[in-house]
Parts: sequence; C-alpha cells; structure tokens
Amino acid sequence: MKKILTISLLTAMLLTIVGCTKPIEEEKSSGETLLAAFEKAVDENPDATAEELANIIIGNKIIRFSPMVMSVTEGWLMGFTAETIEGFKEGAAFLPEISTIPFLGYIFILEDGADVNSFIETLKAHSDLTWNICTSAEEITVGNVGQIVFFLMCNKDINAE
Repeated sequence: MKKILTISLLTAMLLTIVGCTKPIEEEKSSGETLLAAFEKAVDENPDATAEELANIIIGNKIIRFSPMVMSVTEGWLMGFTAETIEGFKEGAAFLPEISTIPFLGYIFILEDGADVNSFIETLKAHSDLTWNICTSAEEITVGNVGQIVFFLMCNKDINAE
C-alpha cells in the first residue's frame, strides 16, 4: 500500500511540474527588438523619412536613456573605420545624448535599384564596436525592408548595468 501511495504521489508531483511550467522563450537582444520595431515602423509608414523612422525607433519602451536623432549625409560617419560611407540618398543617426552609453544606430534610405546587400556588407566590414573611447558595444544588428537599411551597434541588453 505504501508503494502504491508513494508511486501515486511521485507521479502526481511529476505531472504537476511538467504541466505547470511555461516553455522557455529565448529573449531577444536589444538589437533584435529594435530591428523588429524598425520593420513594423516601415510596414506602417512606407513613405516615412529616415529621421521619422529613427524617431519611431527611439520611442521604443526598451530605450530608457535620453536619445537624440540627427540627419546624416554621405561621408565620415561615427562608428565606422572607413573614411566615407556612401551609397545612400538619406540617412539619420539615433544615439544617446550622453556618449558613455554604447549605442549607435542609423537608418539609411538607398536609391531605387541600389544594391542593398552590398551596402550592408560595407557597413558590416567597416563597423567598429569600439568607436567610443569610453565604451564598447557587444553586437551589431543590421536589417532592411526594401531599400531602407537599419544598422545598430549596442549591448545585448541596453539597460544592463
């Protein structure tokens, strides 16, 4: 009788543990979260400017620092080792007002017919995770929707201490 009771209790406990646990979801990195926000923003605002898209992205709830947006043109861009970044018709940078936070992003709008994959490879090849003398980012996240390119260097968790 004791064996039956013990087996029944163990079975009930095992079923409770297995049945009541949530499946483990992989947490997205900050870059992946903001890339998804970018993709959604472009889908909802296909005619938005680079600055408008950057302003939508910096409004994301995971950004807890004071960000700013500024337009950029072809030439030297912060965060890259190349003397010039060229091949886009419109661009915007989004970054913290305080430079000690390892976070630097860009939205680039390319001309119709431009080679998006080649432009993205240029960005990756010339990106510098240690662009800021005070800090270093952990990851680079790059994506695009059509001719609009998202580029971000940041820590996997931008709010980690």
